[in-house]
Amino acid sequence: MYEPLIGMAHIRTAAADATGNYYPEWLQIIHECNDIDPTMFGQPLELAAWWAGGSVEEYTDARVLHREDPSVSIIAKTEHGDEILRAVAAKRGIHVTETVSVLVAKEAQRA
Repeated sequence: MYEPLIGMAHIRTAAADATGNYYPEWLQIIHECNDIDPTMFGQPLELAAWWAGGSVEEYTDARVLHREDPSVSIIAKTEHGDEILRAVAAKRGIHVTETVSVLVAKEAQRA
């Protein structure tokens, strides 16, 4: 069963590292989230093709969307994930948008 997810943090970055080293911003953000809560990103609950192209990694508190354009979105799915993503974004001084129509499985939400 799915429910609308509105107002959660959404960070979108380039997929590649502009410096030429393979440590892109999206991966740095994930590591910084794990510094706050080591359980936020670990083993994905699901790896799948994304309906609009690209692929998605599903976690309990967030989703990582690897788009074809190429960019990567990190999207909070729970209040816990939202707090952590916003904290990392504030620390890094990066822009956060809010989701307006993402659907998330109720079973995947933190109890």
